Amino acid sequence: MFSLRFLNLVRCTKDGGALETVSVSASETISNGKVRCRQCGRFYRIWDGILDLLGEDGPQDADSRHELELRDGSEPILRGVQGTPPSWRDVAEVDSTLREIGSPEGKTILELGCGPGIYTRRLATADRLLAVDFSITALRRNLAQLPAGARVGLVRADVGTLRLTPNAFDLALTTLYSNLPTAELRRACNRTVAAALRPGGRYVVSAHHQDQRRILKKLPESGYYAEGGIFYQCFTPNSLKADLTDFRIEGMRPICVEVPFISRVPNDRLRAWVARQAAALPGVNRFGSILIAAVAKPDPAR
Repeated sequence: MFSLRFLNLVRCTKDGGALETVSVSASETISNGKVRCRQCGRFYRIWDGILDLLGEDGPQDADSRHELELRDGSEPILRGVQGTPPSWRDVAEVDSTLREIGSPEGKTILELGCGPGIYTRRLATADRLLAVDFSITALRRNLAQLPAGARVGLVRADVGTLRLTPNAFDLALTTLYSNLPTAELRRACNRTVAAALRPGGRYVVSAHHQDQRRILKKLPESGYYAEGGIFYQCFTPNSLKADLTDFRIEGMRPICVEVPFISRVPNDRLRAWVARQAAALPGVNRFGSILIAAVAKPDPAR
């Protein structure tokens, strides 16, 4: 069920107008129905408890359309689905990212690229969590796994056209950043987040790292995964900072360090602990495969 308390967080993708329900209902939640833009009258569907702002439009670029076909296809990506054992890299990444986010209690949070819910379930105690993805398959899996009473609104949208209510969010998280296939799409994503955050609000970005191992092997900063052919972009600290000029940098560090012989450590939870310890060591952490940045929207009052 989509709770109408989330409707004032999103706007029409065409003109940025506020959305309203088509008919007055005593219920505060909708499983299937429609909402419309107060300005242009465009309709958007709520189906199976998910607000669909993408509809038949689809992503604007070929790489994103290819990724969506895979994610909604016969073999969707299962990372984050309950019952799918996480790798040590997933454990290390999630633990480190959640430490960067801090407590979700009492906050209004935006999650971009929520997928089947690897972070959504862990942030579901927020006052309001708006979780966005362009894959309806991923969103349905996410919804099916949410704990009872979770204050989560699931939205199908493309970050290139997504519009949100200005100054409405305390915190934003993105784990899709490296899969945005153009610099313009990344700029659009960052502009959307910057407008949606309250002054001083934090933005946590998890991206692929152009780490020392890749540099030594002279691997390119961008390419396509061997399995599935989805686009990826790796970042150095300097190139990620250059992307985030709308924000004040609070911290940036590599995580998920694959130390020699880590495969000999007996289980994934212990491997993740070893990787986190290695990430705290200067020099060694240059081999971390993920680069995590914590930035903030400037507050003119300060």
